[in-house]
Amino acid sequence: MRIFKLGPCLFLSALLLTMSFDSLLAQNLDVSWLEGTWEGTGVQTNEQSWPIKLTVSGHRYLIEYPSLGCRGEWVLSRKDSESATFVERVDANSTKCMDAGNVLIEKLNGEQIKFSYSPNNTATIIATATLQKITFPQALSDAPKTPKQSTARGLEGTVWEGIQADERYSPELDETVVRRFYNFSFQRQGRLSCDVRVEALSRVKRERVLDPLTQEFRYEQKLIPGHLLFWQKGIIGKYELDDDHLHIDFSAYEIDATVEGNNMKGEITLKRESDQKARWVASRRNAEEQ
Repeated sequence: MRIFKLGPCLFLSALLLTMSFDSLLAQNLDVSWLEGTWEGTGVQTNEQSWPIKLTVSGHRYLIEYPSLGCRGEWVLSRKDSESATFVERVDANSTKCMDAGNVLIEKLNGEQIKFSYSPNNTATIIATATLQKITFPQALSDAPKTPKQSTARGLEGTVWEGIQADERYSPELDETVVRRFYNFSFQRQGRLSCDVRVEALSRVKRERVLDPLTQEFRYEQKLIPGHLLFWQKGIIGKYELDDDHLHIDFSAYEIDATVEGNNMKGEITLKRESDQKARWVASRRNAEEQ
């Protein structure tokens, strides 16, 4: 058997290769901090916003934008103990979201991550979000149950922010419309007031264009930015609270929700539009100060 001696350069190269492999292996193994289900609200540079849901299980990264009607999967590009980068692949029938976007996820702490999005072939970030880790129901199944506390006496004088959380398509406008409720103020004698902002959400439109070089047609994706349709201020309505069930009645909207602590969830009915219903969520403003 012949024994070969390694020269200094060859030995150093082998050492660096081993160290690089160990580093890469450590990156691939460090996946626990991103496991689970995460939710939050993405905010674009034009102030449009939309809910986000990320589900990570094993080596799959499933993404969903419920109000935009988009879902897909993230393809991992790089990951370490504090951050990860992905290429977003949306489903073919998701017409309101751009494909092949770049996503950066940064770990803030054990319960929160930062989401940053930039379109394909650009480093310009156009949307960000802080996503909160959602506790799995299975983990709570054996936990002792605490009785609910009625919020009937604590609702008066509070101010909330709410949103019609599901997509609503408007054939008249050919746009996706969402309603946001600001300064949702509960007053005495069952009265309340609020401001309603109605927005057309951003969407992606496919356009057929002629390539000047090949003289062949191809399809390109064009981002149609969202914009404000109208903003009504000082709308007056009334409400009734039975234990934790809340009923709100405006001239154009009707809301039925369950109040739990500083959050409420339920259903909003859009009157005069074939009684169309959508999901409703709201949260109490400055809850820690009230």
